Amino acid sequence: MQDIQLFRSLVSNQNGTPITTSNKIATAFGKQHKSVLRAIENLDCSSEFRRLNFELCFEINDLQNGKPNRYFNITKDGAAFLIMGFTGEKAGKFKEDYINAFNWMQETLQRRREIDLELGEFCKKESVSVANGSFHGKGLARRRKEKRALSVELKEIKEKLQIALDLIESK
Repeated sequence: MQDIQLFRSLVSNQNGTPITTSNKIATAFGKQHKSVLRAIENLDCSSEFRRLNFELCFEINDLQNGKPNRYFNITKDGAAFLIMGFTGEKAGKFKEDYINAFNWMQETLQRRREIDLELGEFCKKESVSVANGSFHGKGLARRRKEKRALSVELKEIKEKLQIALDLIESK
């Protein structure tokens, strides 16, 4: 379980896309970051693949008088391509766990989208119920019954949403 949490922490959500960074990969493999940067620069891939899967970024290093340090945001495909070049037992285990971490994030995001759709459908039903209840006495009586059922449905959706949020936020 600890391994899963470690690898899940390597993957983050950037606008609905699971990504990692060259810094996180260096830490996980016990490598110097400059070695990972060199490995990325020496990858045998097309310029199109590199452009789509490796985004060069900079962060300011306060310890070096504000000097910008390079790092890469890396997609699932880019990480798989890079890591497949690493060797050894640790690399083999990492490859399996890393793929599982990306799949976990993708499944979590999919569950969240499904809950959002369910919530949208609920809002439509609630609006129709409120509108019908405001027109006449029979509608008001029906609204009272529907309100109880809708309240239970909303509670269930909120519980599902809370689970999804817990999965996304827990790292």
